[in-house]
Amino acid sequence: MELTLSKSDKLLVLTPIQETFGEKENIIFLGSWCNAHSKREFFTNRNHTFLRHPYNVNKKKFLRDQKYLKVLRHRLLESLTKKLNNIHKINYSKEEWKIILGYWILIYTNVLFDRWEILRLFFLNEKYNKIKVHFIDIKNKNFKSTLDFTHNSLYSDIWNHRLFKDIINFKYKKKTHIKIIKNYHKNENIFAEYKFDVNLYFYIKKIINKILIKFAKFIINFNHIIFDGLISKKAYFKFCYRFKIIPFDINLFFDIKNFSTTTNNNKRNFLNEIEFLTKNDFEKFLIKNIKNYLPDIFIEKFTSLRCSIMPYISNKKKLILSQIAFHFNDIFNIWLVEMLKKKSIFFPSHHGGSLIFQNAITVSRKYLSKKFITWHKPIDKQDVQLSPLKLVDIDIKLKKNRQNCLIITNELPRYYYMFPDVPVGENNLNEFLKIRNLMKFLKEEIIQSIIFRNSPNTDWGYKSLIKEDFKNSIKFSTNNNIFSDFKNTKLLICGYPSTPFSESINLDIPSIFFFSKKNWNIHTKFRGLLDDMQNENLFFEDEKLASNHINQIWHNIDSWWNKSSVQKVISKCKKDFFKINKNWLNEYNNFFNKHI
Repeated sequence: MELTLSKSDKLLVLTPIQETFGEKENIIFLGSWCNAHSKREFFTNRNHTFLRHPYNVNKKKFLRDQKYLKVLRHRLLESLTKKLNNIHKINYSKEEWKIILGYWILIYTNVLFDRWEILRLFFLNEKYNKIKVHFIDIKNKNFKSTLDFTHNSLYSDIWNHRLFKDIINFKYKKKTHIKIIKNYHKNENIFAEYKFDVNLYFYIKKIINKILIKFAKFIINFNHIIFDGLISKKAYFKFCYRFKIIPFDINLFFDIKNFSTTTNNNKRNFLNEIEFLTKNDFEKFLIKNIKNYLPDIFIEKFTSLRCSIMPYISNKKKLILSQIAFHFNDIFNIWLVEMLKKKSIFFPSHHGGSLIFQNAITVSRKYLSKKFITWHKPIDKQDVQLSPLKLVDIDIKLKKNRQNCLIITNELPRYYYMFPDVPVGENNLNEFLKIRNLMKFLKEEIIQSIIFRNSPNTDWGYKSLIKEDFKNSIKFSTNNNIFSDFKNTKLLICGYPSTPFSESINLDIPSIFFFSKKNWNIHTKFRGLLDDMQNENLFFEDEKLASNHINQIWHNIDSWWNKSSVQKVISKCKKDFFKINKNWLNEYNNFFNKHI
């Protein structure tokens, strides 16, 4: 929509905070993240437009930006290594600080650069000079951890508003007419916390862990294998029995609540003096805001926390496996640095998978170890494909005459943070709308059988849009654990290329991928398999083709699923997406013996 009124009639809205929408102006929403379902009623009847995300306009820009950011992260790590060693009176190497700070630096540089570039490209257009913008008057937020910072970056309208506001005040104040909205005190669910699939076993495990925490020092010293991750109950106890270790989830243990810490508020002031040769205005802004955005676990609480961790540092050589903790658990990563000094060996691992993305290495943190345990077939010399612990020895009984059509979507964050191999901004919503259209083309009896599973809720409004179109015809999953949904699933339609498809075909449930290849940048080594899947109606991009196939096979799905040509491709998927060894305990034992 092109706005033709005078500049004074245009209002730039940064994030979907209703109080900044003005009254009668023509709204220019800075991006599709403003299209939050809970706020649509406040602008639907207004003249408005959503700007497209730069990476959806120019795909090549991402590749250029990532090359620049990779070098920038290296430079920033060097500066923070010197500064934090000086502040905390320690001597960690750059590689050790990379283990501790690496994920935060990745998110921090990508998020700030993304928001910076969005505004830079906007203000390059002279027709937006002196445009109105409303700021809410909010205080700075102190971040507790990498996870806290990441969740705010992904989900918080207030925090992203503050970041855009800071950039405008730093660079574009003269190009705007600013109005301050004071006395903004609304409570906001700052972040919609990501929840892994949980069940009764998860809570039992958590309770047992709370009891065992009292003996954590003994357990960590006793266990020669330290493990965290997603694994079936049966497989977990088999694993512990085979390798003679006490069941203990290190990720649950390394929670700030389990450690006594003190806060040194004076340390943050030293971040004003970071030695860093800036090359442009963005880098000046980046360095200036480290003081505001570096989590206090790395500054105020670091010294006391590190002292609290030291009793749990074993002098014995350990083999450490982690699927989850090494990404976001800062306490685990501090402990890991100390354990590696004691000659322990660390193997990071995927916690899920199927098709993988072209730039997956950007977020995998492969630099942490010489070997990386994967679900999928190796794509480089660092990868080692082992049986996925989440899929082995699954104790689930499927119903004989299953009735449901399970549709799974992944409601990605409205705010971009680093990974354009997946749909960014408006493309995320477009992926869902294609699934909704597919559903409309299905026969009524199939619609009545649909179970819609969507996670997490990031205010795109997927469920609400489904309810608007289908009223009470569609049922929504209420199960935390996806395997509970699988028990009565006749056909799975998986709306994104990830773990649920692998979990489903591992149980021999007929399954279909439905997504747009242009929005999901699949790795080149998997594109041939995706073409094979498309030829056998295991993968669709077009709503009508997919619905025609589903309508045709619904009463006799096995006749399609059991075709030799289909099963040949499924076998290939099971080999490339995940490969389960019947003697998986021996497989892991051989791997450990080879590398310990």
